[in-house]
Amino acid sequence: MASSPVSQARLTIPNLITLFRIILTPLFIIFLIQGNYRKALAVFILAGVSDMADGLIARTWHQKSRLGRYLDPLADKILMAASFVTLSIYHQIPSWLPVVVLSRDVVLAMGLVIFRLA
Repeated sequence: MASSPVSQARLTIPNLITLFRIILTPLFIIFLIQGNYRKALAVFILAGVSDMADGLIARTWHQKSRLGRYLDPLADKILMAASFVTLSIYHQIPSWLPVVVLSRDVVLAMGLVIFRLA
């Protein structure tokens, strides 16, 4: 029986990198709250580079997994939602902006659920 190009839910190097990105989110938020924007930007850039790295490693080393399919976009959503909400609370962006961005994500998720149920 040939192996599938997408493995079952297992902890691969790309998944570990993605978990690291999730762990970076609270650190990013702490720096934002403290007004330490340079450190927050550095953490945000590190998260972006790690996002690129996990995708590249998954494709190059054939480490795509079912867990990674869910974990990677979840990590992106967590970081972006936390960023928008925190920046809004601290009046760095208009309060309507996180509402628009998060509402868009909710509508897309609902559309996907409806599509899968249909």
